[in-house]
Formats: sequence, C-alpha cells, structure tokens
Amino acid sequence: MVLTDVDIKKFQALYRSEFGKEIGAEQAYEQGIKLVRLMSAIYRPMTKEQSEKIQKHRESTLPLLIKRITQDEMESRPQLMERSQENESHKPIA
Repeated sequence: MVLTDVDIKKFQALYRSEFGKEIGAEQAYEQGIKLVRLMSAIYRPMTKEQSEKIQKHRESTLPLLIKRITQDEMESRPQLMERSQENESHKPIA
C-alpha cells in the first residue's frame, strides 16, 4: 500500500485543519497508512437488500427510542414529571 505525495500533502492539510498542528511528511505517511488499513479492516460495503433491512429496522425502532429518551428525560427532571402529572389531573374525564 502506497500513499502518493499528493495523498500525504492532503493528509497533512487535514491534520492541520483538525488538530491545528503541523506534521512532517514521514509522520503523515505513517498515520495515513494506519488510517487506510483501519478503514479497510472495518469498512464493508453492503448490498441494497442489507441496506433496506437496516433501514426498516431503524424505522421500526425509532419510535421506541424516542419514547425511551422522553421517559428518561422526564424521570431525570422531577419538575417535568410534576407538570406532566398536573396536566393529566386537569384533563376532563370523558
């Protein structure tokens, strides 16, 4: 695996942009190679069917996640629970 001089310069620019520090070409090459190896180890393209399956799962679990987050928020803020209970007690009984 080889990084070109252009790749190294781009990595140096990204590093400077992200961390506000300059790095030499040798260090940029070493870190760039490590990044490429990491990405090739963890990145796996997926088929359209796999993508659709994941999207359906996300759509089905999103309402549950929102409910859980809302519930956790209410429990972590007692004043919100009190207001919610007050609002419930003021509703007319049908």
